[in-house]
Amino acid sequence: MVTLSITAEKDQYTWRETVEGEGCSDNNGKKELYYLSTVYKLDKHLFLDLTARPEDVCDELCRAIHMIFLVQIDKDSFTMAPIDSEWLKSSIEAKTVTLSTMSDDTDIITATPKELKAFCRKYADDKEAFKLAPGFKFSRKSAPAPASETHR
Repeated sequence: MVTLSITAEKDQYTWRETVEGEGCSDNNGKKELYYLSTVYKLDKHLFLDLTARPEDVCDELCRAIHMIFLVQIDKDSFTMAPIDSEWLKSSIEAKTVTLSTMSDDTDIITATPKELKAFCRKYADDKEAFKLAPGFKFSRKSAPAPASETHR
C-alpha cells in the first residue's frame, strides 16, 4: 500500500510517499521517500517538477532527478499528466527528442532546467507526449450539504 502526504510551504511542496508491505524492511515494514515539488508556469501551461530533496541525493536516489507533469486545474478537478514513458523512450531512440535521462531508465529525467523548459514548451500540447494516466485525476470534494433544520 502507498500513502502520499503533501505539505506546502511558500511556493514549494514536500511529498512524503510511504510504502508498506512485502519487501519494505525499513521502519517495521515501511519505507518512506521524500520529494520536493514546484509548480511552474511556462507560456499558458502549468508544470509540476517533482525531484529528490537535496539531502536525499546520494542517500536514496544517488542523483538529482526530475519527474515532470503537465498540470490542468479546472473548477471541479485537478489532473497531472506525466510524460508518456513509451513515447519518450521511442522518441529518444529515434533521435526525434533530445532530453537527458538515465541510460537504463528514460522515466528518470536528468536534464538541466534549460533543457526541461525547452522540452516542456515544445511538447506541452502534444497529447502523445503528456498522457493522462489512471490515478492522476483528482476531483474536488463537495462540501457536505447543510443539515436541514426542523421547526416546531
